Amino acid sequence: MATKLMSLNANGLNSPYKRSSVWREACRLGADIVCIQETHLVDTDSHRMTHKKFPQVIQACAQKKHAGVLIAFRGTAPLKID
Repeated sequence: MATKLMSLNANGLNSPYKRSSVWREACRLGADIVCIQETHLVDTDSHRMTHKKFPQVIQACAQKKHAGVLIAFRGTAPLKID
């Protein structure tokens, strides 16, 4: 079984519409791993990038609304993160 990877330069995910669009596209493509750069989220906003099909999320947020990366793993992805 192949692992599907989705990579995206989001140029900001502060809009609820953009956040839902990212998850909708990831589900449509059947992505197992989603890598997003330029999330533009701060630590207090990190909870906004959650999705029931991608329960494991690793983020690095900036102090101000710029930069930022996120890697999300589908719950059924054949991976284990320790």
